[in-house]
Amino acid sequence: MFQETNIGFEYSNDRFLAFFGKHNSTIQNLRSHYPYLDWSWAKQVHGDQLLEAPVSSDQKADAQWTRVSGLGLIVMTADCIPVLAVHKPSSVVMAIHAGWRGVANRIIPKSFQQLQSASEPLTDWQIFIGPHILQFSFEVQNDTLKALADSAPLDETEWVNSSNGHYNVDLYKIVVAQMMEVGISESQIQSLLLDTKTDLRLHSFRRDKDLSGRQRSFIALIS
Repeated sequence: MFQETNIGFEYSNDRFLAFFGKHNSTIQNLRSHYPYLDWSWAKQVHGDQLLEAPVSSDQKADAQWTRVSGLGLIVMTADCIPVLAVHKPSSVVMAIHAGWRGVANRIIPKSFQQLQSASEPLTDWQIFIGPHILQFSFEVQNDTLKALADSAPLDETEWVNSSNGHYNVDLYKIVVAQMMEVGISESQIQSLLLDTKTDLRLHSFRRDKDLSGRQRSFIALIS
């Protein structure tokens, strides 16, 4: 489904383009590879705010949506989850940045529910989840575990393994459970599950700390 390019992983058809970036997915490279697109990105703050694009880079938000064709909605991640979505009947696209705090704040189901007010059933969304830190690499302490456990209808034994007093958390499973809770089915979700911490094609804050960059992912209507 996704085709690897030298700067990322691309899925396109005659209506939209979804892209998950690699370590060299700079804005300059995006502009060079997709000269027919304009760009929108916000200042990400690990919250639960959804804005209508275009937005400016000093506006605080972790999710944006648009009906404007030719506008690429960018999210920047290292270990966080990039979520791209398209609602074909109404020609809406949405891009969400979800770190563990955003997941705990339920930014993903909140964003879909916020757009549902326009009579757009959640069953009509096509959703793409991109590379992020996977369970075997995401070790957390009890406070983070509790915040995440409170955000999803899961039994802890289903999604954490304890080791030395810490826990390996499956953010993907939590996010899928949150979406299913609000009426999105698993069949609507397509995933590119690459682990950012261990895949050297990708930036990882857990691996590289302050030396880590960010990969840029986007979705855009193209017709």
